[in-house]
Amino acid sequence: MRAGYIQNWNYVIERELLGSVLLRVAYVGSKGTNLTLSREINPGIYGPGATAANINQRRPLARIGAISLGYSDSNSSYNAMQVTVQKRYSQGFSVLGNYTWADPSTPLHSVPSPATMAAPIR
Repeated sequence: MRAGYIQNWNYVIERELLGSVLLRVAYVGSKGTNLTLSREINPGIYGPGATAANINQRRPLARIGAISLGYSDSNSSYNAMQVTVQKRYSQGFSVLGNYTWADPSTPLHSVPSPATMAAPIR
């Protein structure tokens, strides 16, 4: 397995408007490379009477139990704009408003689908 890592970055612009109003606009981003995922390769097969208590009896290899396969080929990214407006009043009172617009994206090939997670490897 390759060692995974995450890179983070941000950029902030802050300005005072109208004397007591502060405007802050920020860009925040991150990128994950070679992130580790795991997949259950001996899942309990769902059927009538299935409960959490009898999951091991429903596995294809019932004597072994849970088997997780780890691999490091997943990537992720996150991009966001954050806007903050703060109005300062006398005697330390202030009003703060925030808004975040974000675009988290993870490639579909790196997220196991329920069908692949439930299907045993033969």
